[in-house]
This record gives sequence, C-alpha cells and structure tokens, in this order.
Amino acid sequence: MANNRNHIFHLTEEVDRREMWEKLSRQEIIEYYDEWPKHGYDETNVRGPKIAADTVISLYDSSVRSKVKVLDVGAGTGLVGEHLKRNGFVEMDALDASEGMMNEARKKKIYRNCFKEFFTADSLIHLNDYYDCIVAAGVFLAGHLEPDSVSHFIRLTKKDGHVVIVMRGQCISGQGYVESVLENMEKLEKKGQWKKVSQSVSNEFSYIKDITGLVLIFQVL
Repeated sequence: MANNRNHIFHLTEEVDRREMWEKLSRQEIIEYYDEWPKHGYDETNVRGPKIAADTVISLYDSSVRSKVKVLDVGAGTGLVGEHLKRNGFVEMDALDASEGMMNEARKKKIYRNCFKEFFTADSLIHLNDYYDCIVAAGVFLAGHLEPDSVSHFIRLTKKDGHVVIVMRGQCISGQGYVESVLENMEKLEKKGQWKKVSQSVSNEFSYIKDITGLVLIFQVL
C-alpha cells in the first residue's frame, strides 16, 4: 500500500501533499521517504533547503563558520548540509527518521553524525544546550513534527544561538496544523524562551505557481 502511494506521489509533481500526510500513518511516511531515492526524484525542484542554508549563512561571518555547531533537523538526503559545507560550515550533525534518506546523506560525507530518529522530547538529550544553530527545512508538516516540537529546538540550542525554520507559507492563514505550529512559536516567545529575529516570505520556495515559503529566524534567550 505504502509503496503504491510512494509511486503515485513521486510522479504527480503538483500534488497537494498536505492531504497526503494527513492520510498516512507514521510508518507509511517513513516508508515514503525510504523509497524517495529509489525513484530518482528530481531534487533540483526542492528549493526550501537552499533558502534555509542561505539564511544560516547570512547569520555567520565566513571567519567563524567552521566553528559553528549546526544540527540539521529533517535533513533528508543532506541538501541543506551540502550548501552549508560549500560555504565553510564543518561541524554539522543530521537528524532524520528515514534510513533511506540518511543513507543518501551519509554517502555525501557532510555530517559528523547522522541520527536516525523522529524529533521528540527525548531526542539527543545528551546534547542539550550544545548547538549554535539548528536549521529545519520543510519538516513542519502533518505527520512529521508535532506542533509543540518547537520547544525541542530551544532545548538543544545554546543561549544566544539561532533557530532557522523554512516552511510552506501558503498555509499561514486559516485553521490547521501549521497555524498550531505558529501559535506554539508565539507562546514560547511570550514566555521569554526565544525571540523572533525575522520573518519573511520567499517567492522562490516552490516551482509550483503561487506557493510561497515562510522563513523564520529565532534567537534563543
């Protein structure tokens, strides 16, 4: 069942995956991503990772990038890491629940560590307050991260460190999963746990017309 769905969704370029994620179980979602590399999916159309990487790059002078500890949440095949490495970042770790995606990332030899797991309250507790920057591109989708998982970013980030999140901006009005994510972000800001440095909209987020990206930068307090 999951393999058939994978085949259909990979070949249908303009499918609205919001509906897909809501119908799949967590195991089916993992299987979807495990199969991704096998279908030869054209990742040149996946633009969110470059936007996320460029945002991280803008935060750090080239003279310090080699010392910046970065965690790439939902790293997939390592697209964010590739861009960061080309721009001087070295101390990077990756986290993703898909073994198939992590295997592709490992082949690129970008990351020091590749953690295969979902991003939860128990993730990487031995690395609390460790990272200078956490980046997440395209992971805030139903069935992927829980809306309240934004607090885990804060837990793992050093004081004054940054969290960069890029997600589909078309979803920011109305009710639903993404609205809940944004509400949780705001609650954490009101509690004084982090502050929003910037929020912008990218028109380069998707090759599909009229889909924009929301780019958020937070600083941990």
